[in-house]
Amino acid sequence: VSSLLPGWSGTDLAAAFGDAYAAPVVAGNDSKLAALGERWRGGATDAEDVVYVHVGRRISAGILLGGTVLHGRHGAAGEIGVLPGSGWHTAHQRLLERWGTPEALFDAVRDDEPAAVQALDDFAADLVQGIAAVVLSVDPEAVVIGGGLSRAGELLLAPLRSRLAELCLFPVTVVASRLGDEAAAQGAVRLALDQVEAELFATGSERRR
Repeated sequence: VSSLLPGWSGTDLAAAFGDAYAAPVVAGNDSKLAALGERWRGGATDAEDVVYVHVGRRISAGILLGGTVLHGRHGAAGEIGVLPGSGWHTAHQRLLERWGTPEALFDAVRDDEPAAVQALDDFAADLVQGIAAVVLSVDPEAVVIGGGLSRAGELLLAPLRSRLAELCLFPVTVVASRLGDEAAAQGAVRLALDQVEAELFATGSERRR
């Protein structure tokens, strides 16, 4: 499933590349892989149930339950950003309409410019609706915020925590990504290692399937 590359939706990338290179191939989308990466070597190493939220040019989520990626029937689990009513659909666009770049906005917030502070708070209000829906659905131990806008750090995390506390039944840990732009790549490595380990320790009958 790809909201940015709709022509790729339904394409089995692992099979396509596997045929081309005559080698085992695994594939996943960036948010789900980033969730794996953050649990392996990032901000959620002590958690089994994790929600990773990619906050950048688009907003999406990857979900781990029991340390395993939740894909759903069509691989679309966590793609709340496609729902106009979630607050995620146009949040990034509206945030940067005036400021142009995340860095310009963050600098203005640090300078206590009222309009910038209000813009970031409004963005947190948009973001928290979708996050709360996921949190209330899967009850995770941790929410990891990644993507370009996660560089705001506590400027964004503090209002998110406050608003989540108002909406959710139980406290949830909210942290920034420790892996940054490498989160998805680290998750891809972990996914490949999991596949290798599964094949190495599979029984003979499982290998023949």
